[in-house]
Amino acid sequence: MFGKFKSMAKLTEAGGIIEDAIRRTSPFGPEFDVKTLSSRLVAMLYSTKPELFDGKMGQRPHPLATAAASLAQGLKQRPQGFSQDVDASMFLALGSLLQSASANSQTYRFGGYDVPLLKVSEQSYWEHEAKTREATDKIVGSLGL
Repeated sequence: MFGKFKSMAKLTEAGGIIEDAIRRTSPFGPEFDVKTLSSRLVAMLYSTKPELFDGKMGQRPHPLATAAASLAQGLKQRPQGFSQDVDASMFLALGSLLQSASANSQTYRFGGYDVPLLKVSEQSYWEHEAKTREATDKIVGSLGL
């Protein structure tokens, strides 16, 4: 019973990390419901492997690793009810979380499944960057930059 509460607390913390990252990295403020997006992202990830996030496979993943993996999955499969307008916010937030994970890995004390989750998240980040590079270059080029 208490295990379920602990799982929900860690997932809620991951949702809060996503919310904070999106709000911090959106220069003009997001024009969508960030709380709903973060909840859906975490729920989508949880549904892929509940036993991992419930601790049945060992140590529960760190909330930052869960948040990063949730954003990475969201870039691959946007949550229902959201348009592609959220992609840039998810991308920037994921980059911010990956930077934080790298810079503060000693502080976070990642273990268990954290590193694999972060590696998959980083791979998703670079795949999304490559997919959108041409369009971004056209926009930046048209500005004379």
